[in-house]
Amino acid sequence: MKLLSMIAAFAAFSTFGTSAYAQANLSAETASPGGATFLSPSHMAEIAGTQGIANIQLADGQTLTNSLQN
Repeated sequence: MKLLSMIAAFAAFSTFGTSAYAQANLSAETASPGGATFLSPSHMAEIAGTQGIANIQLADGQTLTNSLQN
């Protein structure tokens, strides 16, 4: 029984460890450049790309109505 729980724990940890290396292509929309609503997603996209987490394509200048329609 102890061997089975050790195998299950190893399988769980190896699954969690490999998911951290997944690269995803994402898109995000933000307001006009210069404000806090632009700087936060812009910085997040830069950090995610630098760390190899995700490739975030940022569309700036979007209004809330256009963002909801997309």
